[in-house]
Amino acid sequence: MKEWLVRKEKEIRRNKELRKNAKGFILDVGSGHNPLPNASILCDLYPRNSSQRVGPLKTYGKPFVACDARFLPFKDKTFNFIHCSHLLEHVDNITLLFTELKRVGEHGYIESPSWFAENVIYGWKFHKSVVRKKHNNLYYQTVKRLRIKNYQIVPLGFIFHRMWVRSFLWRAIHYILDRYFHIFTVEFHF
Repeated sequence: MKEWLVRKEKEIRRNKELRKNAKGFILDVGSGHNPLPNASILCDLYPRNSSQRVGPLKTYGKPFVACDARFLPFKDKTFNFIHCSHLLEHVDNITLLFTELKRVGEHGYIESPSWFAENVIYGWKFHKSVVRKKHNNLYYQTVKRLRIKNYQIVPLGFIFHRMWVRSFLWRAIHYILDRYFHIFTVEFHF
């Protein structure tokens, strides 16, 4: 158990350092209300407030480009690093988006809600896709809410969203479970 925890801690530190210490020209795709602090350029489809974003767009004075992530207005391999967090689930053609990210960037990091988080715990109605990772490959499918007839089996999303906002304890539990077991998010490096 101790060896597993040590390996997990190293993996967590490596992932965090990759994003925090990314060097060179960095693009944050779908930057929204929580942009990567060391990004060189931010881009998002919605420059104004959106129902698909938790808060207002923040740019912190950095260059901002309003664009569709599936059709980025940049030349091939313009960026050393691409950061794309919680965007894939909003797109219906993830293959096109992923191809575009790889086209404009040398390396990158993608983060998306897990199947469990999307279908059981949180499940935003406007999310179109769910992503999973197996053997260092990303797979996606259209979100299919668990239903019996016309009723969603687990209509608990509103409870967990409220807990996230109001409960430090839930955020701490969420963080620990995700940090060590990746229950709520899928992380992918390219």
